[in-house]
Amino acid sequence: MNIPGETIEVGVTRTATADTTPLPAPRLDAAAFTDRESLLPQVGHWSRDDLYAVANTFLAAGDRLLTAELLDLLRWLCGPAIEAAAAAEEPAVVGVEFVTRTTDEGVFWAADDLGLHRADGTVKDYEWPNDENAEWQAKADRYEGLLADYSRSDPPTEGAHLIVTLATGEFTVTAKWSTV
Repeated sequence: MNIPGETIEVGVTRTATADTTPLPAPRLDAAAFTDRESLLPQVGHWSRDDLYAVANTFLAAGDRLLTAELLDLLRWLCGPAIEAAAAAEEPAVVGVEFVTRTTDEGVFWAADDLGLHRADGTVKDYEWPNDENAEWQAKADRYEGLLADYSRSDPPTEGAHLIVTLATGEFTVTAKWSTV
């Protein structure tokens, strides 16, 4: 194989091999998509459908991260209730149910009105801890923000209920209280 600019000696054999290892996917820098001045000229030739398709892809990716983080925080918030149920030999906490609250900005899932679903089908109100430390407060604030963002990304209708199954991570919207 002749490499440009290189002299080939007589009697030397070179073998070209194809590397079948796939190249890693390029990692995109988020800043490239948030700098309006540099981004718009690059996508100016795209159709409206192309722009919406890309936007929907990014929104869906963001929504997946949002629900995953919200689920993690719900599991953390419910951890003491799950441990207390186990210690008292009560039915396990398996899900969390939210109701809606209507504000001037619209309908949202109420962050402070949680129902804990137990394995036997009973529902008990979530008891907020009294001994809030800095870590707990930071996570509780993050939880409230994520739940508000979730409400904006998938707006509930007034009177709906959201059931989050802690083991599977399923988010189910119903029109009434239900059993797990």
